[in-house]
Amino acid sequence: MDTIWTELQALLGVGADPEPGAGAMALRSVVVYAVTLVLVRLGSRRLLAKPSAFDVIVAIMLGSIMSRAINGSAPLVPTLVAGAVLLLMHWAFAMLAVRMHWLSVSLKGTRIALVHDDDPSKVQAAYMERSGAISVIPRRQPPGDR
Repeated sequence: MDTIWTELQALLGVGADPEPGAGAMALRSVVVYAVTLVLVRLGSRRLLAKPSAFDVIVAIMLGSIMSRAINGSAPLVPTLVAGAVLLLMHWAFAMLAVRMHWLSVSLKGTRIALVHDDDPSKVQAAYMERSGAISVIPRRQPPGDR
């Protein structure tokens, strides 16, 4: 088992001085991509959908952290752990934001009213949501007007 770990370390350029070679960086790219994909899929699906500013910041930070693991400017395993901790914090803040309105507003912002009580368009209200999507609430018509 020690021989396999030693060989893997050599292939990945772990402990290489001063930096890993092209082959090690290519292999690191594969490892970092796979680990990051798993972390993102487990940690925050919103990073892959319609992200808020909160999500975009985390995505940029995650990319910055993980790139260091590829180019050898930071140790491989501790850098992967740091990326996992970042996504864990993102998930924890997102869960807390669901339960604490003030934190949700602080992290994700609020929706913006676009239309309110607009009779000609038969729209009661329209909002720009935190994700950038627009939600429209149609005006309810009395049963005799249909």
